[in-house]
Amino acid sequence: MVDEEKEKVRFVTPDWVKPPPPVMEVRQMRNQFILGLYSLMKAVQVHGADNVALDQSISQYLRLINHLILSEGGITLGITDEGILLNDRKIRGKPGNNNVFKSFMRNLIGLRIRKLEIRNPLDERELKELIFLLVALKEGDENNPRYLMKEFSARKINSITVDSVELKEEALPQTGERRRYARELYFAAIGIVREIMEEVADGKAFNMRKTKRLMQQIAAFFMEDEYILLGLAMIKDYGQYVYNHSVNVAIYSIALGLQLELPKKNLVQLGIASLFHDIGKIRIPQSILNKSGQLTADEWKVIQKHPIYGVETIVEANGWNETTARMIETAFEHHMKEDLTGYPKSAEKRELTLFGKIIAIGDFYDNLVRSPSYQLFPVFSDRTTGFLLERGGRDFDPTLVKLFVHMIGSYPIGSLVMLGNGEMGIVVAPNKDVELFDRPKVLRIHFQDGEYKRRGVVDLAEIDDKTGKHRNAIAKPLDPNEYQLNVAALLFYG
Repeated sequence: MVDEEKEKVRFVTPDWVKPPPPVMEVRQMRNQFILGLYSLMKAVQVHGADNVALDQSISQYLRLINHLILSEGGITLGITDEGILLNDRKIRGKPGNNNVFKSFMRNLIGLRIRKLEIRNPLDERELKELIFLLVALKEGDENNPRYLMKEFSARKINSITVDSVELKEEALPQTGERRRYARELYFAAIGIVREIMEEVADGKAFNMRKTKRLMQQIAAFFMEDEYILLGLAMIKDYGQYVYNHSVNVAIYSIALGLQLELPKKNLVQLGIASLFHDIGKIRIPQSILNKSGQLTADEWKVIQKHPIYGVETIVEANGWNETTARMIETAFEHHMKEDLTGYPKSAEKRELTLFGKIIAIGDFYDNLVRSPSYQLFPVFSDRTTGFLLERGGRDFDPTLVKLFVHMIGSYPIGSLVMLGNGEMGIVVAPNKDVELFDRPKVLRIHFQDGEYKRRGVVDLAEIDDKTGKHRNAIAKPLDPNEYQLNVAALLFYG
């Protein structure tokens, strides 16, 4: 019945069908479309929905946009890297309203809206619904376009569609700049984890757009050069444990996902889920998180609640979408163990998700190689991989553990070693040949003028043409704390 009444109204010639004054050119109408929509959104934000002046403004704005819709066959508003497009024409504001155009563009980007399309003239109810829905959206929520389309359908608004923001990827730097760029990505990730955890603790929403963009850059970097970022994961900052640990777990997880040949979209989702697998710890008292001694039974029970807190926090802060679902699964599962003897306890038998299994290994490994608090630098041991393999099938998926161990090598990147000729070196890349597992590439270093300096990389898989034997080998691993040697600084700043 309602639909029939609405169709009848469509055939009555309302006031807005009358053409605007002749001086109103099409170009001016396009500008006024943006300025008017922005003004109406601000009016609702300031004065609320029940306002007499708003009704009058809606009526005037309808006359403008419906004439534009009829004369141009519809309106397509697009947000691009070049600016605002209206029906494929770039819209430029005048000097007096440039700031309004920029603010409007930022608003739509923040709401994750790339394109707004109006195919047919609107009535007052439909326009009001559009404005109220836009104003009510949560900034940064990538689920906004999907939510809007669902609401349009429920309210029988069939002339409007929206689409999401597309993030542009940046080209990778040249080889000579890779170390600097990798450092920037690494510390940007730590900054994002800190920023978002603090904001979520204050009741704010996730900035998913910023996080997704960074993860796209990291995933692209991994697909070009996985070893530099794997090396950065040796950084173990005890003053920023949760943030630093979260980024390292993301690096290990993406690297393992790459070994599984996951599509880039899934690598990005895996990276985001890894960054926030421990977000539930924002609800754990700092006195427990930072305790240097052994936890009491009661304190351990509190720690074991962080996966549940993580699920609750993600749902409250970010709504529901595909990426959020991945985050929820991994926050819940990363301590459950392959045989489900971990925590939280599952009420019924369940198959852990692939992301949950991957992040569980990265989480465990980063803590395994994290040196005790009294040591400044992490210690990598050739026994570490054996310890991981022993837990395959019980704590971790045995296939994924084997793949992970092969990825990091017998001597993980960042290991300080003594070579057979007495030189010291730092492992910079594993050997991909299984038979040469213990023969990685090593950066030779020496102590000169009061500091350690680089001497070039040697491939321990190289064969001496005269003897037919390997030129060099690792004699034993070393503890960088005994030499006060900051391996990460030497690798990435030396």
